[in-house]
Amino acid sequence: MSSPYGNTPYRSGSTTATSVGEPTGCSNTVGSVAVAMYHKRWLGDGRMVTAKRSNVKGVSITVAGKPQSGWDIYTMTNSSSGGSSQSSNYRR
Repeated sequence: MSSPYGNTPYRSGSTTATSVGEPTGCSNTVGSVAVAMYHKRWLGDGRMVTAKRSNVKGVSITVAGKPQSGWDIYTMTNSSSGGSSQSSNYRR
């Protein structure tokens, strides 16, 4: 696997943000892929929502959460093969 990918969260409702993460460059099944959306904070970022799938190949994982207004949020995608990716920030 070359690297997992997580898109920048986007507004999907009046109070909801959605993001999609997926493994990329995989020709084989990956043990697991986890996608999480975080609030960016001064004293440590807070995870809002997470989803994890095991034994995946060519799958997209969607997470949706209700971020606090005025906070930056981002998506982090990790795979069991050691790949990790962080999206750009989105201000809710």
